[in-house]
Amino acid sequence: MQSSLFALNICSILRCAASKSRSMSSREKPIRWACRVALLAALWIPAPSHAQVTDPGQVVTPEQMVDDAIKKLESGNVEEAGQMFNRVRRMKPDMPRLNLLHGLLLIEMNQPLEALPKLEAFNSSKDVGNEYRGFNAVGRVYIMSRMHRQAIRPLERAKDYAPAEENGKPVKAEIAIELASALFALDRTKDALKVADEAAALAPNDPGIQLKLGTMYKATQDYPTALKAADKATALVTGLLRTDPFKPEVNVQLRESYDLKIDVYQAQRAANPDDANIFQLLSQSMREQANAERRIKLLTAREYGLEAINKDPRHFSAQVFVARLEWELGGAQDALDRLKKVLEEDASNADAATLRETIQNSLRAGASE
Repeated sequence: MQSSLFALNICSILRCAASKSRSMSSREKPIRWACRVALLAALWIPAPSHAQVTDPGQVVTPEQMVDDAIKKLESGNVEEAGQMFNRVRRMKPDMPRLNLLHGLLLIEMNQPLEALPKLEAFNSSKDVGNEYRGFNAVGRVYIMSRMHRQAIRPLERAKDYAPAEENGKPVKAEIAIELASALFALDRTKDALKVADEAAALAPNDPGIQLKLGTMYKATQDYPTALKAADKATALVTGLLRTDPFKPEVNVQLRESYDLKIDVYQAQRAANPDDANIFQLLSQSMREQANAERRIKLLTAREYGLEAINKDPRHFSAQVFVARLEWELGGAQDALDRLKKVLEEDASNADAATLRETIQNSLRAGASE
């Protein structure tokens, strides 16, 4: 108990230090990992002999607490999930579902091999029911270990049990595309493409699944289908960036969609060296790939600019520079909001006023087209 509280106190202190930063920066990542290391240490504390006794005033059952902890874990709240794990282990250490939570926590702590026996114990218990998470986690551990043959059965069971969607995520489709990847690695190409097509049908608006589908078809030299998937991924990502242009993972997917197109056009160029159209398409894709790569660099530049602002909110030149970056990335309203605050505090800031006018003129010109 004392060690668990010690781990949580460490996390509280570190989070307090990080709270001065308004954005997710590279500086915060070591802090988050330090929290996870502290919690991992707490997970290995032996359960006391009186673990079956419920804490005084306890209302939520251990079973409900495990379910809540899994939800916390899936939403990224590893610290609280670890705390709840320790509480349940004191109350009911022999609960089979506790092995599932323990295994999922260990995977989150980058301990997949240690997680495997916990997950297998739960999956083989009579309490497993239609729970897909344990099978899915085992399959992914085997894929990470390049043991694709061993990954097939647990992923098949996970796919059978998983709902189509949970918490806004296309769970069944994500499992299906992992299963397809494992089948493809075993040269079971026909089966892999069938499952991959099923994944794409289950989640037609998921660019990541489209990219994996296109990569498989490219490997089979079905270039038209690969390009169709790449084009769809590009369109989906472009739509997502209109909503939130600052998401790093979505910007990476944009670059990956052009990477896929370039790979296909390079293969077609080698097969048809006299086809001028292929060379043109390859050239265009390379330009778009360069633009996508530039976006990723601009995001990194914005992160450092935000660090400067976090250290000194009245660093107005940094504020104006970040606003320019946000405008270039497609966040015109974010840039205007930032410039408005600058001018409220520094009305004579000519750079802020000029940039605001430039952005407003650009928006008016775009609206009139």
